[in-house]
Amino acid sequence: MATVSTVTIRSLSSPVGARVVTFTQVGSDRTAQANVTGAASDIYFIEIDNSANAEASYLKIYDQVGTPTHGTTDPVLVVRAAGSSSAALAIPGTLDFGNGLSMLVSTDGGQGTA
Repeated sequence: MATVSTVTIRSLSSPVGARVVTFTQVGSDRTAQANVTGAASDIYFIEIDNSANAEASYLKIYDQVGTPTHGTTDPVLVVRAAGSSSAALAIPGTLDFGNGLSMLVSTDGGQGTA
C-alpha cells in the first residue's frame, strides 16, 4: 500500500491558462481524485515523488469529470515511479483531457480490469 505519494501536474486549462495541480495521497491506496483542474486540460508535465515508499507507485490519469473506479475504468495514461524515487514525464506538445482530469495513485500497475 502506498504510504505517501505526491503528484505535481502542470497543465493548460481554458480559459484560465497555465495551472499547477499538486495532489498528495497519504495512506489509502487507490483513492481517486475527480476533476482536479475543474475544467478540460492539456497536460505538458507530470512529476511524482514516491521517495517515501519502498515499492513502486503508479499514477493513473483519466479523461473524465467523475471519480474513476480502480480496476474498472481504463486510464488514459499510467506513469510509474520506482520505490524510494521520483519520476518526471515531459509530454511533447500536450496530452488533451477534454472532459476533465481525474487521477489516482496505486501500487497496482494494471489498467482497468487487468
